[in-house]
Amino acid sequence: MFSRLKRFFTKKESTENKKWNKLWELYGNSEWNDPIFYLCDYDSGINGEGHLCFFDNNQDCLSKYSEELKKVMPDELYKNFARALRAFELGIDAEKICSESDDYFYEHEPDIIKIIQSYANTLELS
Repeated sequence: MFSRLKRFFTKKESTENKKWNKLWELYGNSEWNDPIFYLCDYDSGINGEGHLCFFDNNQDCLSKYSEELKKVMPDELYKNFARALRAFELGIDAEKICSESDDYFYEHEPDIIKIIQSYANTLELS
């Protein structure tokens, strides 16, 4: 009986899960340049603080985020990011527009996760 329970609770991690974990290990490294890592950072930041705080905390590199996210995000998701960024930079209705962008982001986050997962699946495991 114990050995059956042990087998049940110690299932091997799938290759997909290993690749997902490897992606987040790479993301944790301080030297990353691939656009997917900007998407990971954006996803993490919006989930943690929303657009307004994300922009406020990353003011020194917002143009780099914009450039890199444009490479990997579908048009509508990028437009949502760009709309919030523009409002933030201009200071016009920033709180309202960033809040609306947060809502849009949360509604479409599964699309972002699919992009990240697709990239993770291309990684080689050592």
